[in-house]
Formats: sequence, structure tokens, C-alpha cells
Amino acid sequence: MYRESSLLDKLMEIKKKDHLPMHIPGHKRSFNVGQRLSQVLQCRIGELDFTEIPGLDDLHSPSGIIDKAQKFAAQCFGAKASFFLVNGCTVGIQSAIMALCGEGDEAAVSRNLHRSIFEGLVLSGAKPLYYPISYDKEMGIPLGPRLEKVQKLFKDNSPKVFLMVHPTYYGTAADMGIIEEAHRSGAAVIVDEAHGSHFKFDPRLPPSSLEAGGDIVVHGTHKTLGSLTQTGLLHLGSGRVKPEDVKRFLSLLQTTSPSYILMASINAMCLDLADGDLVKKAVDAALFLREEIGKTPGFYCYEPKELYDPTKIILGHQDVGGRFLGHILREEYGIYPELEGESFVLLMVSVGDSLKTVKKTAEALRDLSTRLRQEIKESINSYKIKKGSVYYFDELPQMILTPREAYFYRRRRKIPLSQSCGEVCGEMIVPYPPGIPILLPGERISESIVEYLSVSINEGCHIQGLDMVKVPEIEILEC
Repeated sequence: MYRESSLLDKLMEIKKKDHLPMHIPGHKRSFNVGQRLSQVLQCRIGELDFTEIPGLDDLHSPSGIIDKAQKFAAQCFGAKASFFLVNGCTVGIQSAIMALCGEGDEAAVSRNLHRSIFEGLVLSGAKPLYYPISYDKEMGIPLGPRLEKVQKLFKDNSPKVFLMVHPTYYGTAADMGIIEEAHRSGAAVIVDEAHGSHFKFDPRLPPSSLEAGGDIVVHGTHKTLGSLTQTGLLHLGSGRVKPEDVKRFLSLLQTTSPSYILMASINAMCLDLADGDLVKKAVDAALFLREEIGKTPGFYCYEPKELYDPTKIILGHQDVGGRFLGHILREEYGIYPELEGESFVLLMVSVGDSLKTVKKTAEALRDLSTRLRQEIKESINSYKIKKGSVYYFDELPQMILTPREAYFYRRRRKIPLSQSCGEVCGEMIVPYPPGIPILLPGERISESIVEYLSVSINEGCHIQGLDMVKVPEIEILEC
């Protein structure tokens, strides 16, 4: 039991495998990134694991090197001010919401947002005001928010803040006209741009929401730009938000013992972005891989009609589903996708990639294409494409309590998921990845959601918030 519990041993075991990561983090555990970031990745972490000694400044009250590094980050990204995040994008999103919303304020949100946004509603006491989004039901993915979908919301309501994702986890971009529309209606705009921190650095990518006037923009720089996992940046893009308000909540929520190695990786990334063409190389590699996939019999890349990020490659095959593709790529070719959906896998290209890595992926797909036609057709029956892998929220769950009220509600118990229809959910229920909640605390559990969750569990999906010890159990509120 003692040896089996060694996380370091497990990491070293996986490290030794022939593992080509087509997933985050963006540095891909390679040294194929900028000079300064490579220095951070290659350092002996114990030798640089400092605390706030003289000369190293203080993240919670910066006046020296950290202050200079944050100001350089703002210059690099074109922000009025930027703040280091060492608790992930999550802390940036939560701090942004708390800086702009108080108890009872309305926050416009959609149901395809990351769980951190709904956690921000719990912390702030803001009430969700939902706006609709569109889905590509053939592929089973949400599209970016569209202006025509939110105009009615602003006509009928006056939310304190408007929250949107740009791009989605799948790379579909938002309509930047929404920001101007929100401002006309008096709402501040928070943009979860966790997967779009690279947008500013290549014209072939969608525009950054900072350039479009987003008031607070949160970047997950570890996802595509190569800083270490759980790092990010919170940017102020306008004068609508007081920097001291954001600082106050960041100081409340972030650790008081921030890792200097994490902060150094953010700064090194910014310095490399200023000096080089890291993002250009990543986009070149992604476009090359897309072209090669287009030449490979049976395979295709999804390309939505709307603007999208070409470094997010939604890869499908005409005859088999995503579970099969993911299994074969991982087990037989050493290629690990970011996500295995029902009808596709998601491959992520980033600054840690090169033509060499994407050529290896293309070669594997060509070989797999031949094998699918010739020798392994009989093994795919259990991996056939299935529908229903995405919950579309054609009808929103009934909200009995606000997220904050439900989160602090004391009378709760667990029951089998199969018996929960009609009960009030007590926990956030989140398929992961991508981390988008199916149920929020305080919502009525419907028959369709129980059915969706049961099917997802049977297909091997990981669901946060359910107790899976014996039979699937869900926490409900006794109200």
C-alpha cells in the first residue's frame, strides 16, 4: 500500500512511456519553447523554491521585481493592469465576479461556462440570469455566444455583469459585438479567455477580447502558452473596474505562500513572447496537421462556420467514434488526446509543439487509416459512434435556491442517482473534462438529466460531484 501510494513513482512511470501529449499543459513537457521558459522547465525546482526573502518581493503587496513583472505582462498583452494567478484561472474568475457583484446582483451567464464561474456566484451571492447559446448537434459541441442570442436579454433585463467564454473548450469563438452591446446596457464584461491567451500573438487567430474592450479578461496561460500548470493572468482592459477591488479579492482567495517557480514561469513566458514567434510556430504546426488530416482517408477536421481557433483540432472518423480513436491513439501510438468525445477526439496544438510533433501525429493517423480499412474493423463494435454525449439544456433546470443559498444549506443527504428525479440537487455535478456543470446546487433534478448522467457513467465518463463507491449517489437538499 505504501509503494502504491507514491504519486512521484506514478509520474515517473508515465514519463518513461513513449507519450506524445496532444493536451494541456502547453509546454508539452518539452524544451521546444522559448529560451527563458526552457530555463524554468529544466531547473532543479528545489533550488529555486524560495519564500518572500528580501529582494524577491511579495505577490500580495508587490513593489519590486513582482510589480515590474506584472507591469511587463500588462504591456505584453495590451492590458491596463495584469495580475499573476497561481491558483489557476479559477481564482481569477472568482475574484473578478466578487469585485463586480454583490449579494442579489444579477450576473448574465450561459450554461456552457466553466464551474469556476458558478463558484464565483456562490462566493459573491450574485444570481444567475441565463442567456441562450447554440450547439452544433451533429458534432455535439457548444458554439461561442452570438450577439443575436443575447440582445433580448439586454432588452428585458439589466444585469450588473455579463460573463462569457472566448473561445469555448472546443475552440469556437465568441461574437465580440457582445461586449459593446453589454456596455451600452450598463453591464461590465468578464471574459473567461482561459483557452485563448495566445490570440493576441498571431493574426490567423480570433481577436483577443482585450482588444475588443473586455473589462476583465482571465487567461489560463498554462493551457496554450507554456507557463506551468495552475498559472494564469487576470487583465484589466478598461477603467470600469477599480484595480484595488480586484486586488482585494485576489488577496483573499489566492494562497499566501505563492510559488516563485510558478510566478517565474509566467514572467519567462511573457519575456519569450516579446522576443520570439512562439505562437506563429504553433499556428503553423496546427495548420499543417489540419492539412495532413484532410488528405488522410476516413478522417476529417471539424471546421465551424463561425470564427474558431485552428489550434484546437476536433478530429473525427467517418466510421468510428471518439472513444475508439482515443483508445487506439493512446494505447498503440502513444498519442494522448485532450478529450475523447463520442464522435471525435480533441487535439490541442500549442507553443510546445513543432512540425516534428504534428508530423508524428499525422503519420499515426495515416497508419490507423489503413488499419481501419483492412485489419481491425471487427474490434470496433464496442466503440461505435453514439449520440447523446452532450446535454443541450433545451430546457433549463428549475432553480429552487440560488447557488449561494444551496451551497450553505445544511440539511442534505445522499441517495441513489436512479431515485433522485424531482429532488433538489445539493452539489455541483460536472463532467470532467471539460468542467461544465450539468447541475448546480439548488436546481431540481429532472428525468432527462438522470438519464444523461446514467448513460455517461456507463460510457466511462468521469463525473465530479457524484459518489461512485457502490452505486452512483447524488447529494440532495431536504427542502
